[in-house]
Amino acid sequence: MVVAEPLGNGGAYLQLTPTPEPITTVTMQRGLLELERFLEPVLVPTPLYWATRNAKG
Repeated sequence: MVVAEPLGNGGAYLQLTPTPEPITTVTMQRGLLELERFLEPVLVPTPLYWATRNAKG
């Protein structure tokens, strides 16, 4: 389930799951990676969140 809604200030509201989940669940990890890949063309170049997090331990 993905919710994407425009905000009045030119931003967007994005929701990956129907209810809040810990960021450590498989569902959230997959969702965050997919979201980062989807937004990659418009984001400032940075390492993927999980690659950075895993490198830090």
